[in-house]
Amino acid sequence: DKEKRVAEEKRNLVQQQAQAKAQTARYEDELARKRMQ
Repeated sequence: DKEKRVAEEKRNLVQQQAQAKAQTARYEDELARKRMQ
């Protein structure tokens, strides 16, 4: 049961990292667009 919880926490962490990466990519995309104008 403990292993199941550890696996869940790991999955949540991976999900959070993916979201953070997506946000960073979006932010850099906005910056690049503003620079082009």
